[in-house]
Amino acid sequence: MSSSVYAQPLELSPGRSRLLQLYLLASHGGALALLLVLDISVIYRMLLVLLIVCSLAVLYRNQQLRLGRRVIHQVLWRPDGSWRLDIGGSVIEGAVLCPDTFVHPWLIVLRFAARRRGYTLVLLPDMLDPQTLRRLRVRLRHQARCGADKEK
Repeated sequence: MSSSVYAQPLELSPGRSRLLQLYLLASHGGALALLLVLDISVIYRMLLVLLIVCSLAVLYRNQQLRLGRRVIHQVLWRPDGSWRLDIGGSVIEGAVLCPDTFVHPWLIVLRFAARRRGYTLVLLPDMLDPQTLRRLRVRLRHQARCGADKEK
């Protein structure tokens, strides 16, 4: 990357997201509300309630509290294009950004491949400061354009 802006490493340390919290509560709350209108036995209804509550707990623990073993805590994008992931206390050097990464102003989904595993980092606008989020989107778009030019 030729610009002096790209000569600096980009460090991502996502925080908690109010938007993600609202989404998790709304989607799981909606699923629980739908159980009220289903014509099923009480045993099946209780089983479904248990599954929905467990799903909410696991997603909240991994995405909001970042306590899972395979949860990305910090990402460093070096100027040479290499990635370093801090995952649950261990550091993975040389992770590769997958081409199915999604970039939108309201949502960024970074998909990495490292050590024969896949890792995903979901970023919403309130998880990073606006300047870092803007720099990330610009660099990702620049990288996508350069990759497309190389394929031609």
